[in-house]
Amino acid sequence: MESTGRANAGGYTAPDYLSTHPVTATRISEARDRALKIKQTGEGWQAKSTGNNNPLLPSFAQPNVQKLGQLNDGKEFAWAKERLRVLSASSPSAAVSEYKRGIDGFERRLSDPQLYGMAYAYIANQQGNEAESLLTDLAKRHPQHLWISLARAEAAKAAKKPALAESRFEQILKDFPNNRAALLTYSQFLLEQDDRRLAQRAQNLLRTLDDPFGEDIVFQRSIARAYELSGNTLRAAEAFAQIAYLNGRVDDAINQLNALLKHDDLDYYQRARVEARIAELRPISLELARQGIKPEQQGS
Repeated sequence: MESTGRANAGGYTAPDYLSTHPVTATRISEARDRALKIKQTGEGWQAKSTGNNNPLLPSFAQPNVQKLGQLNDGKEFAWAKERLRVLSASSPSAAVSEYKRGIDGFERRLSDPQLYGMAYAYIANQQGNEAESLLTDLAKRHPQHLWISLARAEAAKAAKKPALAESRFEQILKDFPNNRAALLTYSQFLLEQDDRRLAQRAQNLLRTLDDPFGEDIVFQRSIARAYELSGNTLRAAEAFAQIAYLNGRVDDAINQLNALLKHDDLDYYQRARVEARIAELRPISLELARQGIKPEQQGS
């Protein structure tokens, strides 16, 4: 498997763990460890496959896991694979070209997940109308599918129809309340409008996911921008410090938080939160210093 691996074939640079058959040394080692554990505990394939679930597949690929609207039959990975194909292409236009000539160079009818991928490539290439025609048919065959619904909203955005995009996003929130992907995608759309009122709406949506020091950098960037646009500069500063930390710049994050403590308008709770976060980061900073890693060498 290792000798025939194709994780980076065809000009794609996707991380190994997102490829169809990851075969790096790390994953091979993990597979060996799992096999040894099964052998040691006496748990054979049948013992682990109750309900047709495969113990070596991630949860999103399990047949009985309820995910992504009505597509809960273990085939979600096919859709994720096509999204990854677009995201890892050298350019959106290159992804469109690949779908047009046939995936992997074969002339054949595209599957529904591949049609979704082609639509997503059109969206990335700012060809919203082309994406819309594909997604309309897909939505008929797969109603209440989260990814298709999100793509239709993004297609409207790419087609320069913000009102339509907003109405579709609002419908998604009704169909998939509190869904993290829906909230993040909609919030990013609202923030792109560069409007204080819409930024406040994005802030309210994101606060339902609020984790001030969470490790989701997409969330942190979105909430930082939402706070910034809506005028909440203090909370924006906290989020920007967390972004610095997530990028590996620990001392930069500490410096930003220390600067925030100098603001007289910090309330008691925010000051306590910032001080607690600095206390959490200092041991990491000291360990980096012990290893000889200077602040200017940290992160990217």
